Amino acid sequence: MVFYFTCLSDPKYVIYCGRDKFENEHMIKWGWPEDVWFHVDKFSSAHVYLRLPNPGQSYKDIPQKIVDECCQIVKDRSIKGKKEPAVDIIYTPWANLMKTKTMDDGTVSFKNRKHVELVKNVARDRPFLAKIYKTMTDDLTVDFEKQRKDRDREERKKVKEAAKKQEKEDREKRKKALEDKKARDYDVLFDFGVTSDGPKECEMEPDDFDDNFM
Repeated sequence: MVFYFTCLSDPKYVIYCGRDKFENEHMIKWGWPEDVWFHVDKFSSAHVYLRLPNPGQSYKDIPQKIVDECCQIVKDRSIKGKKEPAVDIIYTPWANLMKTKTMDDGTVSFKNRKHVELVKNVARDRPFLAKIYKTMTDDLTVDFEKQRKDRDREERKKVKEAAKKQEKEDREKRKKALEDKKARDYDVLFDFGVTSDGPKECEMEPDDFDDNFM
């Protein structure tokens, strides 16, 4: 079962977490590049994910209120962590998670520790947590693999459409540049006294040639 939460401060953000380590494992494999992973530091806990609304958004730009919501959930969903007065929470982009074959289900490491953020001394806020849980829903039928493949297919479609649009704009720019060049060349022809009817007739009299070329 997957649990979903809608962020109180901005409903465009979605928080979700799995029921057990096996669902955690599935989410590790089929997470999205837009996902940010949260976990209690030095204690076991649920893997909580925050899905960013914009693909290009950095995990460093998450509003603090939303970080606080995720921290409250992940602390509460840690058997040992929820009993502690305060715990530290770590979070990092899904793409920074590293999984090897020797690791147990639900266990991860990091590709680069520099991309791991630390929130220190997170204490339980009961009134705040109660409001968060009012947004919670569960889903027994979620298919993470299908969701990820559908997402990737949609992203490829957007990339192709953007490429076609750019190609069309480039063609129009080249066409406009060629038309401008033709217009400039046409103006130059007139500057040199050349018309569409051909060169102007010479106004010199035949006898003038001898005077001019002696």
